[in-house]
Amino acid sequence: MSRKFLRQTKTAARTARRAMPRQQLFDIAVSFVHETPKAVCYNNGTKDFWVPKSALSADGYIQAEDNKDGSITLTAPESWFYERGLI
Repeated sequence: MSRKFLRQTKTAARTARRAMPRQQLFDIAVSFVHETPKAVCYNNGTKDFWVPKSALSADGYIQAEDNKDGSITLTAPESWFYERGLI
């Protein structure tokens, strides 16, 4: 009868996984400019920017809401707006 032993290795122990911090959602008021089959162009008062329609889908990470005054409110992670220079 032979015995098999596990060999100890000298690799570093795994660090515990930390939960991803939850991204802050941010709202901006925009106006509609133009639409193509794959994206929508909005203006925030100072800059035109494009939002892919895949991000605006029901399960997308950007939500668009029509307001009574005719403006549109976009809700997205703060980092998305920051990367595009909108905040």
